[in-house]
Amino acid sequence: MFYFLTPWVDFAGLPLPAWLRGLGAALAFLGIGLFGRAHQALGNNWTAVLALSPNHQFVTSGPYRWVRHPMYSAFYLIGLGLFLLSANWLVALVYLGALTLMYAARVGLEEAMMLGRFGEAYRRYMETTGRLLPRF
Repeated sequence: MFYFLTPWVDFAGLPLPAWLRGLGAALAFLGIGLFGRAHQALGNNWTAVLALSPNHQFVTSGPYRWVRHPMYSAFYLIGLGLFLLSANWLVALVYLGALTLMYAARVGLEEAMMLGRFGEAYRRYMETTGRLLPRF
């Protein structure tokens, strides 16, 4: 809100060219699309809290074919897009900093839960997919 409603963060502005800001918009939209596709692939398996439901299924379709945490990948794409679009390093620092703290706190716990529930199948999945980016 400070970015849009006050001049308080103007000191952190960067002189980015229009094409780079346009690239930021494209990355943000790409991230939003990836988030939607990942959410769709999870279906009823998605929860806002760190928990597996009794009927939780192991999803490897959609973007989960390539990465184990495409929603986090989407959030990082959106953050990079917002940084370029806003041309403000403070926007990037706040958004990406908070996201990185959340990611660091949650991803290990999420993977431990999946290993606990799905065992060797999840371990094999971990060997063939990256956490945030596909393995090539």
